[in-house]
Amino acid sequence: MKWFFGIIAAAVISIIAAIVIIPLVVDPNDYKDEIIAGVKSATGRDLSIRDDMQLSVFPALAVRLGGVALSNAPGFEAKQMAAVEELDLKVALMPLLSGSLEVDTVVLRGLELNLAKDKNGKTNWDDLVGEKKAETPASDPSGRGPDLALQIQGIVIDSAKLVWDDRQSGKRYELDNLSLKTGTIASGKEVPVELGLVLKSASPAQTFDFDLTANITANDDMTRLRIAGLIAELGATGEGLPSGGLDLSMKAEVDLDKGAGTVAISDLALTGADVQLTGSVNGKDLNGTPSFDGSFKLAESDLKQLMTLGGSAPVTAAPAALTRVSAEFGVQASAKSAALKPFRVKLDDSTFTGDFSIKSFEGPALRFALNLDQIDIDRYLPPAAAEEGQTTEPVPTAKSDEDPTAALRTLDLAGQVKIGKLKVAKLNTANIAVDIKSSGGLLTVDPIAADLYAGKLAGSIRLDARRKEPKIEIKNALEGIQIGPLLADLSGIERLVGEGNVDVDLRMQGLDADRIKQTLNGTINLALDDGAYRGVDVVKTICSIAGKLDNLIKGASGELNQAGDTEFSALSASITVVDGIANNNDLDVKSPLLRVTGKGSANLGQDTIDYLIKGELVSACEGQGGAGADQLIGIPLPIRAQGPMASPKIAPDWAALVNELARSEIKDKAQDLIKDKLKIPGLDGASGAPAEDIGGALKEGLKKLF
Repeated sequence: MKWFFGIIAAAVISIIAAIVIIPLVVDPNDYKDEIIAGVKSATGRDLSIRDDMQLSVFPALAVRLGGVALSNAPGFEAKQMAAVEELDLKVALMPLLSGSLEVDTVVLRGLELNLAKDKNGKTNWDDLVGEKKAETPASDPSGRGPDLALQIQGIVIDSAKLVWDDRQSGKRYELDNLSLKTGTIASGKEVPVELGLVLKSASPAQTFDFDLTANITANDDMTRLRIAGLIAELGATGEGLPSGGLDLSMKAEVDLDKGAGTVAISDLALTGADVQLTGSVNGKDLNGTPSFDGSFKLAESDLKQLMTLGGSAPVTAAPAALTRVSAEFGVQASAKSAALKPFRVKLDDSTFTGDFSIKSFEGPALRFALNLDQIDIDRYLPPAAAEEGQTTEPVPTAKSDEDPTAALRTLDLAGQVKIGKLKVAKLNTANIAVDIKSSGGLLTVDPIAADLYAGKLAGSIRLDARRKEPKIEIKNALEGIQIGPLLADLSGIERLVGEGNVDVDLRMQGLDADRIKQTLNGTINLALDDGAYRGVDVVKTICSIAGKLDNLIKGASGELNQAGDTEFSALSASITVVDGIANNNDLDVKSPLLRVTGKGSANLGQDTIDYLIKGELVSACEGQGGAGADQLIGIPLPIRAQGPMASPKIAPDWAALVNELARSEIKDKAQDLIKDKLKIPGLDGASGAPAEDIGGALKEGLKKLF
């Protein structure tokens, strides 16, 4: 047996001798030129090795390289494609004999990697990558990898730089000052990790400074991973970001079990830009059909400040609007659906509650239920132009070749909205309840119910977007409305008061305002009781000037008595709209002393109006003009409103007035004088002469009569 042990001893001695002697007699630098020539022959690239190469075998397999660089491909800007200032790698030899891989701290310093693509789509590594045949990895019947325990004393990457320059898309990114430092990496052991980098973008010109620390624990096969004390911080500056930069941070605890297909993120906290979001997320079935659920809480934040991150915050009529927002919500999500159930959002003085779900991302299919206690929409609109000459930004209109309602054709929507109090366009409403549905391009808001101005609203809206130009139908019934406060809030002037009903049935096409006016069709019916027209006392005006009829035809704007009101017991009118032309022929206002009728039209497309009102006394003006006033009983006083809707000219219709007077008892007294001697133009119904001439002639003629 001695010979056997002798052979074994000789073999061991030979191996040890080789381990010790080979590095002493073999200098890897003797092969430096051959290595450089080999790289040149294989790739056409120049390889440079500045420092001497160091190689050792015992007690550890060790390699140290310094100042290694590989030239870039022809036609690319950077001189070098890759360079390494220092690489140190050591593997303990003896543990390998027992199935353990123990690696000393891996050090990589001064790595520089320049990756690029030219305008033709060619990259600077195309010449280094040949065609590869698909390789089928050898199967492991046990389903397990090699039974090798791995331990790394640490990894140090310092001052690394990576550049991606894509001339085809015009994008350029630089990853600079990349550093990574870890503690001992071993199965089941907590590993401290520190990561830092600076990312720069050329367009837009932005810089992101990122730092991360964490303690990571993993099992042997990396199927269970725990990240404890995760802290990530991001500082961003540049175009499109706040002038003072943006600082964000995140904290979390993460547990991942790949075998069970679960993940849990707890103690999550996101802070930055005066925003703090906390919560937790759990995921399951990660190996099959992943799904997630979680809950989040947003502390009160300045929403306007947050919106500046996307460019600029809107300017609102109320400066304090959008400055206070907080929320609590649950999240459920999968690859096919998502939901916020339930949610609670407080915006300024308004509170939203309810739920929202996307049943399917295809379409999509949306379901929601929203409850809102109160909101003043006017506070969130742009401020009105305050000074003369100041204008607001024009509302953009869709181009003729655009299809703004195309998305409605695939939208599957169903939900309810309830609002306690709502103010919009200065109008106040309460107890609003609407149902909204959309399917196949047909959107309906039906029913619509609300309380407003002591009355009730019941109606519906239908938007048919099944074709490129949408069709809109509006049906609303207002019952028991106090019209005065409504008009006061809407226009700021409470001219007309009274209680009554308004029925609206309108149809139109398109979304552009001009197109809507041109295609507007339908009816509007108005009926008011026990009301008044404030600011003008028509009865008192007629009666006070009855003693001298010449005052009736002065034609001056001050002829109406604006010291009182014109009261009425009933007012009714119906309006028919045909292709943007609104016609009314049955205005009827009744009061104990006065009756008013009217008819005319308004061209909505041209914003013009032509309307004639006739007011006549139906009984004597007791104490308001005496016997002279009684001559006006039954004689209509015609007043015409004509011109732009915004500022129509309102004046007596002199031609109509002459005809009315001529048909009255005055005609019996002075028909010959007025018609034959005074030769008043327009008396026979012609209107060729200017109204001032008719009025002046009539005035002089009546003076001669009386």
